[in-house]
Amino acid sequence: MNYLNKTYLVFAHYHSNGKIREDIINLLKTLKPHFLKIIIVSTNLNKEEKQKISKYAKIIIRKNYGYDFYSYKVGIRNILKKEKNKKFSSKYILLLNSSILFLDTNKFLRQLKKMKFNKNCVNAITQSREIKKHLQSYFIFFPVSLLENNQFLNFWLKIRKFTSRQIIINKYELGFSALTDKINIKKNFLFTTNLKEYPSNIFKLMFLKILIKIKNSKKIFKKNPTFFYWEELFKQFGIIKVELIRDNPHNVNLNNLYKYFSKKRIIQIQNAAKSN
Repeated sequence: MNYLNKTYLVFAHYHSNGKIREDIINLLKTLKPHFLKIIIVSTNLNKEEKQKISKYAKIIIRKNYGYDFYSYKVGIRNILKKEKNKKFSSKYILLLNSSILFLDTNKFLRQLKKMKFNKNCVNAITQSREIKKHLQSYFIFFPVSLLENNQFLNFWLKIRKFTSRQIIINKYELGFSALTDKINIKKNFLFTTNLKEYPSNIFKLMFLKILIKIKNSKKIFKKNPTFFYWEELFKQFGIIKVELIRDNPHNVNLNNLYKYFSKKRIIQIQNAAKSN
């Protein structure tokens, strides 16, 4: 079933120079015909840049605090205020943000159309075990009906204006998964490679730890999949993490970028990531 024509897309945008990246413009062009409504919530977007996307989305500009979660809050509140009707509860909300490079938007759309869903469920692309097990917030898809649960609704409406990234991670990135566990909302992950590679019992875990120690390799099954499984994610969804291209904090081997892009295109991608 295709849920997209019943879905509100809230896109949390930030760019240090107030620009809108070309990959995001292409994403909006691709997704516009398939979604009920698109809302861009930006903390920094120049006037001339707004004109590039005004025909694809409603644009909300806010002050720069609270990171992407506060933008999600602003978008959800806007939807709740504007869409007060009985049919609203049968709709869906997709939250995306600009921490991801959308390098193959048609591939991304195809995966969206394949999503399977149930009423008491949140869809994410990836689950990370970094710090603790949690869904990664660059992609969150859920039915509006979940907002009928006061705890779920209050999570979004009571997001505060923190400027500390670590506080945001603890309270909201990790806190959202903790909340869904607490109120028995299921989580479904569209990308499962890292989940399948995680040892299914204590004996397999012990064996894998020994093997990793012998080979002196990293426990990538416990790490952030947007870094260590970047190639699989790109092949399946057409996305790559901005931070991976810009900073590569874990020194992941990126040589296989040349399998998918020309040298000229890689330079463009690197420039886009660095300017963000």
